[in-house]
Amino acid sequence: MKYIIVILVVLVYFSSEILDVLKLSQMSSDCRRQAIVFYCIAHVKQIPVHIKEANRSYSRQFALFEQGRFTDGAIVTNALPSESKHTIGQAFDVDLTNLDRNQFDELVDIAVKLNFTNGSRFKSLIDSCHFELITKN
Repeated sequence: MKYIIVILVVLVYFSSEILDVLKLSQMSSDCRRQAIVFYCIAHVKQIPVHIKEANRSYSRQFALFEQGRFTDGAIVTNALPSESKHTIGQAFDVDLTNLDRNQFDELVDIAVKLNFTNGSRFKSLIDSCHFELITKN
């Protein structure tokens, strides 16, 4: 019985981290490795990063594309499902609400070293929470 209690305490204490890693585990293999390293380095540096979304279905991406154009809300993406790195498992979004500017800048530095680009560098629609693997075409 005491082992069950210990396991439950660990699961509750680390539940958000477990969910974050599960989200990253659905990405393409090359991106998954880099994203998990990104996540681990951020936590070692005590940057409170959490994954909002990683791999996305075509229907979810299309719904986000329609937002602000054909449905209520602000425009959040310019990418159709066939253009989104999320739908091929090569992008993830982080929750920025608990980060200060220095922590965010440090996250971007970590990402760049791991061959990711950040949506704060996009030219048309700034998407600071977005990180995507830079791939060769």
